Amino acid sequence: MTMMAIAGGGQGKEAEVRGVTLALRRLILSGEHFHNTRARQLQLGSSDLVALAHLFNSGPIAPRDLAAMMGITSGSITAMLDRVEKAGFLARTNNPEDRRSILVSITSAGQDAIQWLYEEFDASIREALTSLPGLEAAKLETALEVVSAELEAGSADQGPVRSLHPRQPPRRPHGI
Repeated sequence: MTMMAIAGGGQGKEAEVRGVTLALRRLILSGEHFHNTRARQLQLGSSDLVALAHLFNSGPIAPRDLAAMMGITSGSITAMLDRVEKAGFLARTNNPEDRRSILVSITSAGQDAIQWLYEEFDASIREALTSLPGLEAAKLETALEVVSAELEAGSADQGPVRSLHPRQPPRRPHGI
């Protein structure tokens, strides 16, 4: 189901859908600001907090798998894990199924930090939504699930868009 199907389809709804997409863009940016502010309060980087959230939700995981989930390199994940482990929010242990590898897991301090983050987020959303008279929460939840699924489907790795890269020199015709 697409945004147009949720909005009722047709050309008459196009302006309404555009307004919703702009509001969702603002929501995403506000969410990122909220996340970055909470990361600073915990004296972590933004990506550090993302890694902790992955560990909170998935349990112990190999560093290479966490790096793949986050779309970062092995060098970046190692530096990040060093930093977050030093802060006491995660631990590295030997993998009981493969002695050649390690697993990264969240510590109780890390669990407390992510639980606090989620409680802060939930409180902000609850306050905003309860202030809206006539809000049909079930319809909003359905719409957000559909939008989320569409964004997930659209974020499959398709490689860089070279024609939009600002550092890419313009192509010259052959023979020049």
